[in-house]
Amino acid sequence: MSDQGFDFRPPSERREARQFEPPPWERDQFERHKREQAEREAAAEAARAQVLTEQDATRVAQEAAESPEPTAGAGAGESSETGAIGSGGEVRVSEAAPQAEIDEKQVALMLLDLRAEEPPALEGAWVVNMAAGLIVALVGFASSIWGGVALSRRGLPVAGTLGGFILLAFGLGFLGLGGWLIFKALRQRGVL
Repeated sequence: MSDQGFDFRPPSERREARQFEPPPWERDQFERHKREQAEREAAAEAARAQVLTEQDATRVAQEAAESPEPTAGAGAGESSETGAIGSGGEVRVSEAAPQAEIDEKQVALMLLDLRAEEPPALEGAWVVNMAAGLIVALVGFASSIWGGVALSRRGLPVAGTLGGFILLAFGLGFLGLGGWLIFKALRQRGVL
């Protein structure tokens, strides 16, 4: 074997990949897309920061609720709200409004009530199955009758006899398929 067609030397120096540059007629669309993406990222970052401050406020509120001493930001006679952040950034907590605990059984009952109000997803599908089954069974019945009549004739050539057997076989197959579709539709409906 000759190695004339193979080059086993290390590959030559590779060039650095070029940066993607949009075509001139689509440049404004790419710039608009970049601006929109930057706005979405900024909004997501602001939402994350807000969630973090709310979590910090609830954590401080829980710590203050667990300790018997008053918080540093709330003075005597000053009204306070649960988890409210004041203008100075301090968190004021009141033990007068305890959080209601969520009962899992009540949530499950509410979800069951909501499920009962929703209509079933494929409520009318049984009608389509029944109609398709009847049509397929009718075609199968007609084909099997036609094939049976063709086979009952005397003096048919071999092609006529073969055609009769094929019609009979396909007719019985379609009749069985239509019966199965009708059976599934009635079973889905709850009749069978």
